[in-house]
Amino acid sequence: MAARTLLFFGAALFAFAQTALAVEEERTVAHFTGISVSDGIVVHANTTANASADGTSSLVLSGAPDAVSGVRSHVDVWGTLILSRAPGASHSDVVATAVVSGPLTYAGATSRGNLTAYAVSGTVIVSSRSTMDVGKLDASRPTSIVASSESSLKVSSGHVPFLSVSCSALSSMALAGLQADSASIAVSAKSSVAGVALGSATVSVSSQSLLSMVATQSVGLSCTTSEVYISGGAAVTPYSNDRCTVDISSTQAAMPPPRRLDAATVFL
Repeated sequence: MAARTLLFFGAALFAFAQTALAVEEERTVAHFTGISVSDGIVVHANTTANASADGTSSLVLSGAPDAVSGVRSHVDVWGTLILSRAPGASHSDVVATAVVSGPLTYAGATSRGNLTAYAVSGTVIVSSRSTMDVGKLDASRPTSIVASSESSLKVSSGHVPFLSVSCSALSSMALAGLQADSASIAVSAKSSVAGVALGSATVSVSSQSLLSMVATQSVGLSCTTSEVYISGGAAVTPYSNDRCTVDISSTQAAMPPPRRLDAATVFL
């Protein structure tokens, strides 16, 4: 009993010491408009009108000293802040807070990176077991969003004239609140896309995947061993249907909640 108590006390003391040793470091970096994060680093990107008044953006890192010192940060020629860990660096938790003057022109996360962005106006890519949460995706030009290799993307609101969507390899997208005039959507390899509202779209869904969407004008659909739910009253042209469940309704109520398909799912 005494040994167990001592072990518990030692673990608690170690955890307290780790917390007490946490530091904050403000990094001096060139002005950036986009962010790419990797290696398990967590980033919160906020927008404020005063962030870049002097031509720079702010970056603050917090975590254990050895973890913070092991984070590499630089801005590439396109103005993207790239955050990664140096070879052999500690993999303890690091949280980066970045402040920019407007929506991110690029948002990327790879290798277990985690990015939360208040607003984005350009390409979004999340890959290799990474996660991203975008508050608003607004753009005046065609925009691409990509999720691959067991990654997840959430977009809560916004509008783009044309949206290119690619979701593959056990990935998921939750796009409720995002609207586009037209789109090209590809979902494959046990992945899911849910919630996007469109005028017209060309859609490909395959390999035990799921798509649920709202479309009001027209949809061209190719589907293989998957599930597709379309509401909104669009005219749907089935280019191909191989062992798919396709549900077309004039109301949004027909859409099921998003879910990840199981490998054992049988399609009729």
